[in-house]
Amino acid sequence: MTTRGIMSDWLEMTALEYMLNGGSSPTIATLSGSGPWLALYTTNPSESGSGLGPGLIEITGVNYERVRLPNIFIEKEDETLGLPPPPPAYYKTYTNSASIIFPAAGDDNWGTITHIGITTSSFVDPSRTDVIQELLFYGALTSTITPLVTDTFRILEGELEIGLGGAYGSDFAIALLESSLNNTNTVINTTKCLALYDGLVEKTQFGYSRVYYSSPHDDYWNWSPFTSGSTSNKEDIYFDYALEDWGNVTHAAILGIVNNNSDGYDVEGGTDVPSPGYVDTLIYFSLGSGSKTIYYGDQLFFPSGSMKIKADDDIL
Repeated sequence: MTTRGIMSDWLEMTALEYMLNGGSSPTIATLSGSGPWLALYTTNPSESGSGLGPGLIEITGVNYERVRLPNIFIEKEDETLGLPPPPPAYYKTYTNSASIIFPAAGDDNWGTITHIGITTSSFVDPSRTDVIQELLFYGALTSTITPLVTDTFRILEGELEIGLGGAYGSDFAIALLESSLNNTNTVINTTKCLALYDGLVEKTQFGYSRVYYSSPHDDYWNWSPFTSGSTSNKEDIYFDYALEDWGNVTHAAILGIVNNNSDGYDVEGGTDVPSPGYVDTLIYFSLGSGSKTIYYGDQLFFPSGSMKIKADDDIL
């Protein structure tokens, strides 16, 4: 039995907050104290996570309880998307490094297990406001299972996979997976920039310069309704005028700047680039609305609302 996880609405919005606002990652240890946990369901919990909890769509049989996942996820090798461009358009996939074993069924009333979910807490209790009780990832089993009394439901090593891909930069994907699955706190710097690329190569022609902004995101991004899993630029974004032909611009990226300061950049070939010792963290890398060719005297800009950042389109 192998299953791949899909992000919940709650985690999508948490990811956007982390991506655009920076700071420390939202570790599950911070949210609930000891998670994450694995739950079993009799139907699809869906991205909204509605209807969760024993007696709704979660198993209710004797001896059933959610199982804690104690830092057991490890990164698999990159899986290429087979789409242009080449890396960083890779899926980052984590898998369980140990078997996950539930208690033996105490009766025949567990029902048919169709889906599993990774949650922030070991229980669902609306009266407990001190613990965040949210669905993180969910997925369907490749084949349904109906445990009978004394049967033990288990997921063997390597059978559970959680992946992020598409436009997520590999640095950000790893940080989010580590924080949500293994309680590893990772910092995405609050100073960020927008950069332009032709394929995997950042523009270096005269006149080109990255566009910098700092968190909070509210100053720069429109915040969409919770369930949308997306946001867009609040203001027009202007790059400097081209002082020579730039050629094709195929992709835009959001980069996190580590150890940035006012003297941290040199000019090489007309482009602001990090000085030695300064590291860019790839957060988001997108094709956007298609390739554009920039000539001498042109000014590339993104009108308000045209640069969309989506958390839900790029998930395995």
